[in-house]
Order: sequence, then structure tokens, then C-alpha cells
Amino acid sequence: MGEGPNPEAGGEDGAPARGPQLRGARAPIRLHALRSGLLDVRQVFELLPTLLGAGRAAEVVEGYRQMPPLGEAKTAVMMTGHLPISLTQGLGHYFLGNMPGSLGEVSAAALLLGAAYLFWRKVLTWHIPVSYLGTVVLFSGAFWLVDPGRYPNPLFQLLTGGLILGAFFMATDMVTSPITSKGMLLFGVGCGVITVLIRLFGGYPEGVSFAILLMNALTPLIDRFTRPKVFGLNAARA
Repeated sequence: MGEGPNPEAGGEDGAPARGPQLRGARAPIRLHALRSGLLDVRQVFELLPTLLGAGRAAEVVEGYRQMPPLGEAKTAVMMTGHLPISLTQGLGHYFLGNMPGSLGEVSAAALLLGAAYLFWRKVLTWHIPVSYLGTVVLFSGAFWLVDPGRYPNPLFQLLTGGLILGAFFMATDMVTSPITSKGMLLFGVGCGVITVLIRLFGGYPEGVSFAILLMNALTPLIDRFTRPKVFGLNAARA
């Protein structure tokens, strides 16, 4: 008779828990597998200067990517304290995907068409995407009204980076998101707040991956406090 999996070791095979499932005190905490993988790849690229040397690493990275709009905005604000005027103009190009960026994140028009199909097939509900995008618009809009020369406008925030992809196709994952309508709304609001804070004040130009994974970790807690009350239970016991 072989021994079963050791819960205290983390993974199902006794390996340290990481990736799509982390073991909490009472139940597993499920994280979005694709977003976890993307962060792992990003960490590998950050280790390239150590593995290859700074000069060679710069050549390798530069050969595969150009700086996306969020990266340009973050760099410009850090260096000069102001946004380049060119970044906040021509938002139509961002909507159509005429900009550098990761595959699957650069065309808001194509992503919205895919989201519309999923809504038509009733695969998605509106709670997480609307609360996520709405929070980003309101929260980033407040900063933009305070200092439009330093903080991008809400449309720029919506059309650049992985926000559309994350709001419709990542945060709505049924396994890692809350199961109640109220919980979904709270989940979306939390994702929006964290995304804006990381984009504007964090070390990374993009915060969608971190926001979704952090809120994935809070999903069991959200489900616990947003469960509907079961009526008639006490009367049945009596």
C-alpha cells in the first residue's frame, strides 16, 4: 500500500506548491494557470542579465520585442515626470492593434469581438468584466483629472496592455473566480484597483497579471462572505 499525497508538502505529489494551485490552511487556493506561467516567463527574462551578461541579454531581448505604450509611459514618467503627448493621441490605432505588444493583447477590437461571441453563447456573465473595466475607468480617471500631464487618460488605460484580454478571458475563469454575483463584482473591483495602482505606482508598467492572481488568492474568502443565506435551515433542525 503506497502512501497518499502529503497535504503539508504542498503539491499533490509532495512537491512544493506553486503555479495554478497553492495549498492554504483549509483548502487549496487556485491561481490562474496562464497568468502564473506568464509571470514565470517574465522572471526568466529578468534573469537574462545574470545568465548571459548585460550586453548579450540586451541584444536577445531587443531582438524579440519593442517597448509597448504602457512601457513608454512608465519610462517617460520616471525619467521626465510627464507623459509624451504622442502616447495619448491616436487612440484609434490602439483600438485596432497598431502598436507593439504581446500577441493577443494588442487589438482591442478583435478581443471585443471574441468577448461578444462568448456573451452570445452565454459562456460569460457581465459581472467581472464590467466591474473590472468600470473600476479601471473610474479609478484611473480620478488620477487623470488631478494631473493629466502625468497620468494617462482612462481610454489609454483600457486600450493598451492586457486589460481587455484579462477582463474578458482571464479574470472570468470559472475555476479561479467567485461563484456568486456579489462575489464576482467584488472580484472585478479588486482587480481594477490593483491594476491601476501597479500601472501608476508600481515597478512594472502592467498590473493585470498580478491583479488577477492576487484576487484569485482571495477568491475562497470572497466566496465565504458572499454566500447566500439558506432560509429555513434552522426551522428544519428544530
